[in-house]
Amino acid sequence: MNHKILFLGDEEVSILIAGTILENLNLEYSVSRSMQEALISCRKEEYSLILVDLNLAGSDSIQLIEYLSHQSARSEIIVLTSDRSARSILPLLKLGISDFILKPFQKSDFIQKVKRALSLAENYSNIYRSESDDHSAESTAVCDNTYYRFVSHLHTILNQGSGFGSMISLIKLMQSSAIQDGDFIKLPAAFFPILQQNARTGEKILGALQEIHKLQTSALEMREFDWQEFTSMLASLQESNSGVLKIRAHILEIDNKILENAGIFMYGNPSLIETCFDEIILNGARFSKPGSQITFAISMLNDVIQVEIQNTVTEEHAKLPAMCKNPIEEAFEPFSRLTVSLMEEYSAMESGLGLTKVRQVMIKHGGAISLNFNVQDQIMSTTLQFPLFKN
Repeated sequence: MNHKILFLGDEEVSILIAGTILENLNLEYSVSRSMQEALISCRKEEYSLILVDLNLAGSDSIQLIEYLSHQSARSEIIVLTSDRSARSILPLLKLGISDFILKPFQKSDFIQKVKRALSLAENYSNIYRSESDDHSAESTAVCDNTYYRFVSHLHTILNQGSGFGSMISLIKLMQSSAIQDGDFIKLPAAFFPILQQNARTGEKILGALQEIHKLQTSALEMREFDWQEFTSMLASLQESNSGVLKIRAHILEIDNKILENAGIFMYGNPSLIETCFDEIILNGARFSKPGSQITFAISMLNDVIQVEIQNTVTEEHAKLPAMCKNPIEEAFEPFSRLTVSLMEEYSAMESGLGLTKVRQVMIKHGGAISLNFNVQDQIMSTTLQFPLFKN
């Protein structure tokens, strides 16, 4: 694939450094020194990647990314910023940027993130092209731009291996792209490259669907998934006394009931949902000192189910009940460390789960994810909200 890259910025030093690196990689790029120039370029060309220098004179970073996301739905976006604060970068991740590079940037970091973004862009292009070549009724719906954006975000999530969020998104994708056929729903064959081409989470899903390779030219059959049943099941597991779920004790019950209610054919592998729940808990562990406890609370708020992952590293959470006797040693030790910089925090997410990536999908579904900070700017908890859809 012949990738085209747009660099948006007006600092000559950054343009020179980035341009030199891109030229050494034999990548074609052009430069826009204003938002107006960039929008005109995006109307004329389709770019695989847009590099945005947030120091662009006279620009608001949020508005800038919103414009670009709307104008170039299929372009990956990486921002260049000298602001290391989580409060500065998280809103941009919420808008769907692929990544960020801190200035002054290191050559190795720049190359790694550019290559990863181009790889994602190529995967999306292949999926879109395979769907466009299929003139059946089901693939016509798949090629809708809104649907394509959802597929793109899902594929990013799967590549980040974000567990529970991926599972929810996968089910929603299956539901939205399926065709009713008698008592079953059939899924277009164009769906399978999404599973094949992703990394860690996809491998787990492929493992759960043991017969997936036999279905390459046929349709995956499943019964309809009911979001209300799913969220009601989560709510029913709330403990009446403490309001805190001891995850390891309840995990098999969650597995069996969700699979039963959803009517999904998992080919005898009930550990998939367990893995998803475990992985999202690991995100909490990443921001806690070794030896701390991680708790998982579920509560009903009108038409919303709220899930909170709490890090008891802070004094405010010191009295929360423990999830189990020694969760860190057995389950969390490889991941539980105190991160010392924003870069380290996001590296941990990118190499594993990526709650900020899950956020992109949740917003698409009317849900929300927020990182909650204490006065020392430590991440003390993560809150997820799942909407209840009433008939």
